[in-house]
Amino acid sequence: MILSVLENGEIYDIKLSDVAFDTECDVLCVGVGAAGGYAALAAAREGLRVIAVEKDANVGGMPVNGRVTFYYYGFAGGSFEENDEKGKKYRELFGTSADHNNSDLMQAMLYRNLCEHGVKLVTKTVVTGVYFEGNRVVGARFFGNGKELNIKSKILIDATSDGHVIRMCPTETYLGRNADGKTVPFTVRCEMLDAEGRYRYNNSDSGYCNQYDAADFSKKIIDAHAARRHMPERNSRLVSMAPVCGVREGVRYKGEKTLRYEDIFLGNKPEKVLFYAYSDIDKHGHDLAIDDELYQNWWVISNLSTLTVRIPVPFGAVVPKDLCGIVTAGRCLSIDSYSSSAVRMNRDMFRMGECVGVASAMAVKSECDFLDIDYDAFVKKVEEFGCYSGDKNKNFGFDDQTGKMPYRPVNFNMSDDELMDMLATDKPGPAIWAAYRYGGEALAKRLVSALEDNGEFLRYNAAIALGIMGRKEGLEVLRELVRNRSCFYFKDCRRSNQFRSCIAICLLGRLGDASDIELLRPIVFDDGEFERALYHTLKPAYIFCSLENCNYVLFQHFTHAAMAICKLSKSCGVNVKDDFKKRLSGESLQKIINAITWESPDGAFYGEVRDFTDHVRETLGC
Repeated sequence: MILSVLENGEIYDIKLSDVAFDTECDVLCVGVGAAGGYAALAAAREGLRVIAVEKDANVGGMPVNGRVTFYYYGFAGGSFEENDEKGKKYRELFGTSADHNNSDLMQAMLYRNLCEHGVKLVTKTVVTGVYFEGNRVVGARFFGNGKELNIKSKILIDATSDGHVIRMCPTETYLGRNADGKTVPFTVRCEMLDAEGRYRYNNSDSGYCNQYDAADFSKKIIDAHAARRHMPERNSRLVSMAPVCGVREGVRYKGEKTLRYEDIFLGNKPEKVLFYAYSDIDKHGHDLAIDDELYQNWWVISNLSTLTVRIPVPFGAVVPKDLCGIVTAGRCLSIDSYSSSAVRMNRDMFRMGECVGVASAMAVKSECDFLDIDYDAFVKKVEEFGCYSGDKNKNFGFDDQTGKMPYRPVNFNMSDDELMDMLATDKPGPAIWAAYRYGGEALAKRLVSALEDNGEFLRYNAAIALGIMGRKEGLEVLRELVRNRSCFYFKDCRRSNQFRSCIAICLLGRLGDASDIELLRPIVFDDGEFERALYHTLKPAYIFCSLENCNYVLFQHFTHAAMAICKLSKSCGVNVKDDFKKRLSGESLQKIINAITWESPDGAFYGEVRDFTDHVRETLGC
């Protein structure tokens, strides 16, 4: 019998008799972070022999080493709640308030639970190869503590989040969004004490990076730490920085099933659900102008950035295509870039790990593949554990994580009368999306009539609704919004609300004609644009965006206008290549950067401006 070892991208053929396995187990869990810890725990709880291997010296992953100890979205339920509850009596010892976890405490509770359930834990050890028997993973090779370790397994769980095992397998992988391959921005968490001695934290975005490029990643981390040192909150004293930065997105792969963001937006449900996640669809990047059109429809044009969604993760999204004996747990999934922004919250990672661990144990016990277990029995078991479905009363809705505002459900399948009433407000987002999803000729006629309305909102919002429906009847009103551009923004969301004039610019890029290039040109090519009052009316921090050290109003108008011109030049056959080549180089480019970043190179935004201009040049070939 022949085994294949895939190591660092190369395949070697090795006779089975030549592989000296040091030990064997039922379930081999590689990575003992938020998902891996609970995957190993769940499998061991089912009575299986579990070995968990971790590259760090401790367990817990981002909640521990990244100090992301609070819960932001994600559903409650599962073993992590039991751990949190048991840890309450120790919180005073660890100096933690009653409503806030502590990284050391979270690590201690998880470690105790793993030991109590008989998990054999190996730390400071990295995976270096994968053993195959045909298309089935039968074990892995590791190196740690000065020696090589070979472990045979019946099923392997890659819970490394960055796909350290998956990338060694003959599996198709992907990285970043369609437009430019960039993953969502990473963050560095720093902790402070304010003037009154109260604990504060800052984990602002630190820009784009490629964590698989050692030089790029190292430089970005150093820059981010340096920027954080100069950006503590007013009258605060910097206490510490998390030893591990927060990477929100990593490699993805082709699985037996894939979670796609269009299915989330459109409410499609897979036949078999592994578990339900819960979050808004927030990619954290600010260059919305180059996002996919459907994502723009949701986030920009419909202003639904903080609308939360109950997300059914397909059962097959943790199984690599055409491979057996290996599954994943954590943010490395068969998923698209936008969906991965939502399926990564701490509580959901705990719950996913537990569901994967239960299903893996069932596969071993039944001597079948992961996908062939008794699915109904699986659902019954994980429902009993509380880690499967989450709050069934929450589907689409606005949810304030601070608890200051009640949950507000949203039903897009509204009547035309309800839709028109909502368009007559400064919170038209759900109605605009409803027009896109369900609007027909009868609604279009009413929207066209509303273009003559004298109210403050209905006329403009009707033009936007027509635009998202792909209709041109509202083009003149959209042009009016661009000519009279202002810093007015919709108020649907608790943050990240969109500027109405940027929405109009975005739609002109799709629906307009060559004349609209001239309408948009001053926003991109005229230095005098930077002095307009709309870019100097709002404070840096307000309900739209909490970014500092940048003129976000100008950035959004500039980027949307630049991409709209690029789209119109392509559709209308107008050459703007030379204009952009001149504008986005040398002193001219520096003026743009200075105007948007307020001449401050600190923080991630300086890099985002440069990344955007690089994308435009690449798009136009200049």
